[in-house]
Amino acid sequence: MHLLARQFAFMDQFFGVITDGFEAPQWQERPGETKNSGHWILGHLVVSRRFLTRLAGAELEREAWEELFDMGADSTIPEEGPSPEELVAKFYASGELLRATLEGLEDEACDRVLSRPFPDGSKTFAGAARFLHGHEMYHFGQLGLLRSHCGLPGFA
Repeated sequence: MHLLARQFAFMDQFFGVITDGFEAPQWQERPGETKNSGHWILGHLVVSRRFLTRLAGAELEREAWEELFDMGADSTIPEEGPSPEELVAKFYASGELLRATLEGLEDEACDRVLSRPFPDGSKTFAGAARFLHGHEMYHFGQLGLLRSHCGLPGFA
């Protein structure tokens, strides 16, 4: 899990590059009527990181705001929901906790069979962790497209 922990550390750096220049209008922008805003995608990424940290066995209480960003949740974020600025801080904080948790896992924890498989068919914690890393990259791609849609300069 050390390699995956380093890959999530890289994602923290990459996130900063992708979202550089995002302000309130960019976070609220939807590239289509039925598409998610950058704000919702950001919250969903934080929830996914927190979910993986809990799945790894860390003591991390699920907070009420997390349901706003669950898979399949309504993409309209109520005013009392966390702001993009709060979520950016939570993204980085959850990344630190996730990396520390992954680096502390023993091999038997990585091979632990889950109660149900992930969408890619993964049945172990290690497989789920790899799936969720790919899931994060997928949503980073969406943020990159949103960046372009908003007229921000490319980063590569």
